[in-house]
Amino acid sequence: DAHNWRSILLSCMCLASKVWDDLSMWNADFAEVCKDRTRRPPLAPRNGRRGGRQRHAHLQRYCQQQRQRQRQNSASSDPGLSSFTLARINLLERTLLRCLDFDASVSAASYAALYFRVRGMSLRGGDRP
Repeated sequence: DAHNWRSILLSCMCLASKVWDDLSMWNADFAEVCKDRTRRPPLAPRNGRRGGRQRHAHLQRYCQQQRQRQRQNSASSDPGLSSFTLARINLLERTLLRCLDFDASVSAASYAALYFRVRGMSLRGGDRP
């Protein structure tokens, strides 16, 4: 399916956030960011956590760009990011963890190698390795 990549990407981002960030976002935070609406309340830390939500500005920008694209292509039947409710994000996370046999560990060396490869691809503006 041409639209599966969003589910896979979002579930991997949620899991990566929880594995690598000391103050990761909760699944409810991801669902809130993905809501399709034009105005948002200011992001504030939850339960005394400092900076957890603000650290994910890249995810917010990505979701905003996807919503703008969806509005531009309003004739499309694709629900976009608004379909990522809390229940769906929880299900995606459980499914991903089961597929990984609950082994979400990534060595720092593997992470760095892939990070620089993806970064290089984005700087070149293409998907060539």
